[in-house]
This record gives sequence, structure tokens and C-alpha cells, in this order.
Amino acid sequence: MGESDRALHVVFVGAMGSGKTTIGRPVAHALARPFLDNDAMLEAATGESAAALSERDGIDALHRAEAAIVIEALRRAEPAVITAAASTITDAGVRARLGERAWVAWLRADHATLAARLPESDERPFSAANADRLVADQAAERDALFAEVADATFETGRADVDGVVNALLRALAEAGFHT
Repeated sequence: MGESDRALHVVFVGAMGSGKTTIGRPVAHALARPFLDNDAMLEAATGESAAALSERDGIDALHRAEAAIVIEALRRAEPAVITAAASTITDAGVRARLGERAWVAWLRADHATLAARLPESDERPFSAANADRLVADQAAERDALFAEVADATFETGRADVDGVVNALLRALAEAGFHT
């Protein structure tokens, strides 16, 4: 790993419910890096949850705001662990910036697991009522893009959190990141 590579962010991409926040927090702790969660950054920037922003301004506006948040996080000089909202992968600018400034982990789970993990929540802009269809539609649109940017892929469907975190830390160590 070159000197400039040490400044890379570690970014988690994947579908809603894939475990980006759950896995990201302990990885950030192990790397002694700030943890930047897309949902929390969006709420801090706008004062609204993703669901409220989507309801007020529409889903396209939400997705633009989420992409802007990720791009802003990737501009930070201090290397961080960042979770990217699932929709951000469809933004060409986000994908380009990931290629320049990040080591990317795609967290993946089977459709049934993802659908089961989608909570009925006021925080997310989608209802779990049509979770199976939503997961399938989003996978068709996004999975090839996740694969395109990923430096490594980790299955989170049936794996325990500690096992995924440990596998990630091993992969990061092999890539030159130090814990």
C-alpha cells in the first residue's frame, strides 16, 4: 500500500438491511477512525429523516441528498469508515469518487434475509409491506453497480456480526490497513 493509500476511507455499500451500520461501527472502532453513517449525516444536514425528506420532496430528491452526503464525506481529509445509503450507488459521481478515495466493502445478503430485516419504521422511506418486491427490484438495479466498485464482498445474511467484522479486518490488514 502506497503512502497515499493510507488516506483511503473504508466505505460500506449494500442494500438496506445488509448490515452496513451494524458492521461499520465495530470496524471503525478497530481502525480507530471516525464512523460516518449516511443516515445520521443526512439527518444532521437536513434536520429530517430519510422518510420525512422523501415524503416532503420526493424519492429522487432524497437520493440526490444521500449522494451529496457521501461525496462530502469522501472529501474529508481524515480517513473514516463511511456507510453509504443503498441508493447512492446509482450516482455516477459517487461511484467515481469511491474509486478515487475509498476501499469499498460490499455487504450482501440473500433477498429473503434483506426483506425480513426491513423494519416498519418512520426513519426509512419504504414500507416493509412490499419488502420482497422492493428488495428484488433494487437488487436488479444496484447489484452490478455494487460489484463494480467493491474491493471485497462479504455475506451478511446468515453470518454472525463478529465473524463478518473479523473477516473484514483480515481483508483490510491484507490490503495494508492497520488496526
